[in-house]
Amino acid sequence: SLLTDEIKAKKVDIASITQAAISETGIDHHIPIVAYTEIGNQANTLILGNKDLLTQAIGNVLTRALDVTPKDEAVTVRIEQRNDNIIISIDDCGPPIPPSERREIFHFDCDNEDPQVSLPVAWETAQRHHGDLVAADGEKGMRFTFTFPSAEKFIQSESISF
Repeated sequence: SLLTDEIKAKKVDIASITQAAISETGIDHHIPIVAYTEIGNQANTLILGNKDLLTQAIGNVLTRALDVTPKDEAVTVRIEQRNDNIIISIDDCGPPIPPSERREIFHFDCDNEDPQVSLPVAWETAQRHHGDLVAADGEKGMRFTFTFPSAEKFIQSESISF
């Protein structure tokens, strides 16, 4: 039901949200999370969105990364700005997902006995925030990348809807 309700969008700091998701998600795992922020000015990490939904979405992807990463490896989180977008990359060290299956991991599968909903919820949350979530090969495993338009991009736009 969270995803069917209208989003009450406010300016939120996606770097702080990511840090909160790292703190909340990392508590029960014994895998290190290494975080990098490659944005000089914190004002540049503002997006329009719902803090709780975004924290949950990033936490869902982090949980998946922590679950598949061996205990002697680390999960890497990187926040950067590219043009008018804020990018959050989450790299795990788990087994790769075959390219033919990558699109399917973001879709609900109700036929499965144990339906996985965390990645579909994360993808849908990104979409509802005018962003995206994609999976690709990472350095050691998979890289999940969120892309969100900066708040500044919307302020310059004449109309927005969530």
